[in-house]
Amino acid sequence: MRLFDRSRVEALCGPTRVYHIVSEIIPWVFFFLTGILLFIFRDRIPEQIPTNTDFRGNVTDWSDKSSLIWLGVVYAIINFSLWIMGFFPQTWNNGVRVGGIGLRRQNKVKSYPLTRDMLCDLRISMSLVFSGLLLWTAFAQGQYSFLVFGLVTVCVLVPLVRYFVRLALRR
Repeated sequence: MRLFDRSRVEALCGPTRVYHIVSEIIPWVFFFLTGILLFIFRDRIPEQIPTNTDFRGNVTDWSDKSSLIWLGVVYAIINFSLWIMGFFPQTWNNGVRVGGIGLRRQNKVKSYPLTRDMLCDLRISMSLVFSGLLLWTAFAQGQYSFLVFGLVTVCVLVPLVRYFVRLALRR
């Protein structure tokens, strides 16, 4: 048995579609494009960057620009973790028992493809969030913080709301 075996995923979630493959590639494209942009414009990044703001957009903490590396490391770890998680659907706790027959079996068949789609949505959303955070932290100097809060809120809530609505309509 290989570690990254798509046949196990397809047994629970149905066939792999183009969307599933694209959701594995796009986060890494965003990650590398963000890294390339930061590398190209590294001379334009100020020595002190904002690392914390309040809801009014006032910067409450500053840090050295080398702290962007740690944010990039967290970004890579989250991308990698979400990618690995996609290969182990038996660990997705979506409230439906994996074993059993009858109604439980029907619910499993209905809910696992939706959970897989939600995970794909979250991969893309989290890559947008972290790319936006890295670029905002490097270049915006604490301005437009309301846009960052809005980006985070939309990118995290939209996939979850989409998942729960689709799950409720299927049951």
